[in-house]
Amino acid sequence: MHPHDGNEHARPEPEVVLLAVYALGVDALYRGDGIDTDQMSHIANEIQASAGSAAKDLLIAWQERARDAVGADIVLASAPCLDKLTRREQEIAQLVATGMSNPVIAERLVVSRRTVEHHVASILRKLEISSRHELAALLAVR
Repeated sequence: MHPHDGNEHARPEPEVVLLAVYALGVDALYRGDGIDTDQMSHIANEIQASAGSAAKDLLIAWQERARDAVGADIVLASAPCLDKLTRREQEIAQLVATGMSNPVIAERLVVSRRTVEHHVASILRKLEISSRHELAALLAVR
């Protein structure tokens, strides 16, 4: 049998691999493991940029699961520095912490991508941090 004739040697589509990696990141959130939210955001952006609608729908489902996993554990009031953020910035900070990309956050909140970019930059500046990963670590304090 020629290696390309059967499925045993077929490579999965890139979006399948990206979704699988993203799903592993979400599972890590549920376990409370440290995750690289910058990498999760990058993966989400790749899926948004190149995948079909079915993959994008799966991404949104995984992002909802990530938000649910983190949402119960994030207590914004427990970190005094978060008082510097507006209510909207706190909401966006939570979504960033789940690994959501800016385009997905924009779609979810029904705002422009540029608005989300502005809020994320403002959040990082106000909290004196430099990455989404640092933001996720800050919010993951239980």
